[in-house]
Amino acid sequence: MVAAPGRARRRPSRAAPAATRVNGGDYDRASDPWVTFAPDGTAYQISISFIGQEDQPGSVSAVLVSRSTNGGISWSDPITLIRDRPEAFNDKETITADSTDARFVYAVWDRLAGNLGPTYFARTTDGGATWEPARAIFDPGANFQTLNNQIVVLPSGTLDQFLYAVQPQPHAGRHPLDRQRRHVVRAHHHCASDCTRDAGSRERHRRA
Repeated sequence: MVAAPGRARRRPSRAAPAATRVNGGDYDRASDPWVTFAPDGTAYQISISFIGQEDQPGSVSAVLVSRSTNGGISWSDPITLIRDRPEAFNDKETITADSTDARFVYAVWDRLAGNLGPTYFARTTDGGATWEPARAIFDPGANFQTLNNQIVVLPSGTLDQFLYAVQPQPHAGRHPLDRQRRHVVRAHHHCASDCTRDAGSRERHRRA
């Protein structure tokens, strides 16, 4: 669907984000697409992209972001927020544009490595021209992983990160869930490069 002033019509975009080999990328497939719009109308699209099968030799998982400044008619080349070999697996990403400041956009996802599954976070502070290096901002501890991470921007500019911390059943792999803990992690988007510590110091928990 392409929107124009006063009307909306359905037609294919002239260019989609180049995530897979079908549209010019180098990945076998892309999944979990998510789109957000900044106050200035810029659209940001995020996906996870894969080569090979999860945890198998030669496999790759990555999180890619593209932006469109013309309502989705065309998209920029994707920027890679993270790219991992079989030792880690990135999954269930979301992206949120800051409704109070068009320069800021936030991405979060879970990154599974060994018996750890922390929330990873990356942001742009210049409208998607560049992205800060991805980093862990919340770790529920050994044998737990985060899931369904999502940033919500409050009117004050404060960020609330909603997520589930889940413990997979040992006999059933990482996906079937045995216990769940719902969390909220709070940090302000104008924190400096030590945003991780800022988020941890203001951490809140809600259990269900």
